Amino acid sequence: MKKNTAKLTFATYAILFTGLIFSVSPVSSLQAATYSCVRDGAGAIVVRDNERDMVQNSKEYSDSCKEVPDAYKVKFYRFALCPSNPLADSSNSLDSCVSILSSDTGVDHIIEGLGTGDDLKTDEGKPTSGSYSHIAMIFSNELAIKNTELFNSTIIGRTGSGTSCWTIAGKTSFSGQLASLTEQDTNDRSTLAMNCGTADAAVPIFNSEVFDSFGEDETFSADTDADTYDLEGIQARLLKADNKTTSTSASESARMMMVIVQDVTITDVTSSMNLAFKLTDAVSVDLELGDDDNIYALKNGADPFQVVVTVKE
Repeated sequence: MKKNTAKLTFATYAILFTGLIFSVSPVSSLQAATYSCVRDGAGAIVVRDNERDMVQNSKEYSDSCKEVPDAYKVKFYRFALCPSNPLADSSNSLDSCVSILSSDTGVDHIIEGLGTGDDLKTDEGKPTSGSYSHIAMIFSNELAIKNTELFNSTIIGRTGSGTSCWTIAGKTSFSGQLASLTEQDTNDRSTLAMNCGTADAAVPIFNSEVFDSFGEDETFSADTDADTYDLEGIQARLLKADNKTTSTSASESARMMMVIVQDVTITDVTSSMNLAFKLTDAVSVDLELGDDDNIYALKNGADPFQVVVTVKE
């Protein structure tokens, strides 16, 4: 349960590589969440009975609101500083970028919403001196969330019901286009990706969401934009497993390249780099009003995280 949804929360850990200290510390000057869940004085998410748009976020009533998850797990394949946007054309090339991390097998990494996370280790050397305008990452399109939420009304989960709901083992699809993954249906509780009950019964487990498409199209084309996400300084594209080729369908999507606009300058006397992962709005708490007028916990969907790099001389 999170008491203060306006607070920016960051992981505190280090990316370690030869020749340069790359550490992380909290940052508090970024913009607060715009779709964060509205809570009552006890810290519970406020829901309305018998309303399809049952949850109030900071902009509107909806069937979901956004939060800081307890933990967020990512498998990184590439992490780089770039002089231009590698998603500006269809090549998805990082050839002009300076690599911070490169792994063909991927490096699993947990970002914790509160407290500290694991060190993300790499054998890459100090980045080449120069000016960079973008941070680029390639990671698995399967993102895992572990989370527990408190509500001011009873919510129905997979096997139980109560005011506390948490993630359970399983895998969901962002667009619902993968035949191998079952969509959540309030008429079949076995499909729900959360369970509910009392707070002391909560045992959250990582639940994965696969970004198979950014839209509602199984097969991508130039007019659907199903392979590309672009919002508020974050751009992302779904790739095939080769870490480079743009995906042409939900079934072959295996990676996500995410690019964040930020100016970074590295000089010969640079001594350290401070890296902050912003998890505000990084999980979507998804509910649905069933045909029986009860509220069901569908899933906790993974939303994009943000990164801020600060260089110290």
